[in-house]
Amino acid sequence: MPLDEQLISHSNSQQNKADNSESDAPDSDNERNDSASRAGEMRKEQRSGQGGNLLESQGDIRADKMAALREGGVEGLKDEAIEKALSPAKQETSNLLKTAWESLIDTFGLSLIWIDIHIFLSMVLGKDLFCSLGEEWFPKGTPRNLYGAKKSVGMTEGMAVVGLNLLVLFLILLALTIIAFIYTAITDPLGTIGSLLADYFKAK
Repeated sequence: MPLDEQLISHSNSQQNKADNSESDAPDSDNERNDSASRAGEMRKEQRSGQGGNLLESQGDIRADKMAALREGGVEGLKDEAIEKALSPAKQETSNLLKTAWESLIDTFGLSLIWIDIHIFLSMVLGKDLFCSLGEEWFPKGTPRNLYGAKKSVGMTEGMAVVGLNLLVLFLILLALTIIAFIYTAITDPLGTIGSLLADYFKAK
């Protein structure tokens, strides 16, 4: 083959290779663009899914809070209604307790029985119907700054109740002792006199 023909064929082959490489380049660019767009769409979907889950969780939290507030409001209304319904009865029991304290001397301590009953019922039935000690001296609507005084009066009344009950117990035991001595003296007068004389001489 002549030299000119070899050079022409070589140049043609190089040109064909260049054309093939140029034709392949757009395909690779298109593939890269497609993969990039797919990745972007996947990221958008993930973000939208996360945003939806976040909105759903926030909505659930808000719904729970609203439900809790509604339940608390209903319970508060129930408590307020019960307090209003029992308020007149509580006022009457408070007046009875106050009267029991005021007539303690006039009744020779017998009104202490009602005071003890009031304390027992307040522990069993609650403070909505039977007031705490000291509260009977402070009517409804008393300023809150007198809460300390109310508490002090209640503590004083509590200590007074304990002391009076111990005094009553001592008087009951003393009365039983005297009754037993009188009964022994009636049933066995000589023995009683003899034991008294023996104790007298032993004391000397």
